[in-house]
Amino acid sequence: MEHTKNETLNGKRTFWAMILFECAVLGLILFFCDVKYEVSDDFLMEAFLSGLYSGTPDYHIMFSGGLAGLLLYPLYQWIPTVSWYFFAQMAVCLLSYVAIARVITSSLSWKKAVPVIVLFTLFTASDVYVLPQFTKTAALAVIAGGILFLQSLFDNRKGGMVFGGLVLLGGLLIRLKMLYSALPFLGLYLLCLLLEKRMPVKELLRKGIVIAAAAVLVLVFRFANLAVSQNTEEYKDFAVWTGVRSSIVDYTRPDYSLIKEKMEEAGVSRNDYLVIRNWDFFDRSFLNIKTLRKVNKILGEYRSSQPFNLIQCMKSIKGRGTILYPGAILCMILGVISIIFVGLYILFFKGKDALFAFSVSGCIGIALLVAMVISSAV
Repeated sequence: MEHTKNETLNGKRTFWAMILFECAVLGLILFFCDVKYEVSDDFLMEAFLSGLYSGTPDYHIMFSGGLAGLLLYPLYQWIPTVSWYFFAQMAVCLLSYVAIARVITSSLSWKKAVPVIVLFTLFTASDVYVLPQFTKTAALAVIAGGILFLQSLFDNRKGGMVFGGLVLLGGLLIRLKMLYSALPFLGLYLLCLLLEKRMPVKELLRKGIVIAAAAVLVLVFRFANLAVSQNTEEYKDFAVWTGVRSSIVDYTRPDYSLIKEKMEEAGVSRNDYLVIRNWDFFDRSFLNIKTLRKVNKILGEYRSSQPFNLIQCMKSIKGRGTILYPGAILCMILGVISIIFVGLYILFFKGKDALFAFSVSGCIGIALLVAMVISSAV
């Protein structure tokens, strides 16, 4: 009993020490590193919120939904010179790391937990903090918060459930659709907990009711988010404008000379097209929905007439440097480990099913890598 109390005390001390460590890492990065958004989307959203070009803060915010804009809007009205969008994203990242630290310190002894947390933070911090991007932030928050919620549920820790749930909602506030990407990972973790705990049926039903209640809360959050952006006529127009804008900038945009004739017929000059091509969407009075729809139609017709070019795709991958992303490196490491692990299984156990397992496991890392690289390039 005394040993269990000492372990619990050491776990709490380790957790608080790791919180200080995570805060120190973020502070050092903000102070010494050249932090900048990885893609233009974040800069675009912050430009709208802050009123960078219009001179007046605007609560409209693309991708993240209406609630995020409404929460940040008063802050920009209060002190418009502070980058509230950026600091909110950094805060969500920090809380996500704290949630991960809580999961690890609850699962491992302090001697094992500390190096695991330190290595994980240092390996991923450059990708999360130095090159922030709202989708990455949302993914980290949803998965970290979801795992902490599930772990705390099965360990009967109400505080962890509340904190994990808030971190998860913070991620959904940034990007609601990230829940669909996180569900397979959370489902796999839930399966591991069920296999590990092996609880009585009555206890499992209680846990299931809590999970169902959490799912209902997420649905309520989703409908509240949609209500803001769909029940307001002005926000509806903004959502349509954003959708057309995404259809243009998320795909290949050819040189103006290749579509010059059709663009001139639509009244879009070379200079106008260059403004669109370089993601300069801050002036909605100039780049109105009518103009964007014309451009989108012309670009769609051009793309449909072009065959898939693998060489061009590979050039895009090389230009983005995706292969050197920490996530890509992690996929390669996982692939190599899986190949070695299954290879050893074949060598020592010579199981009949091992060849199939080798074929599947050997492709895990490569498949993840290729999927991530191709999706980012295309």
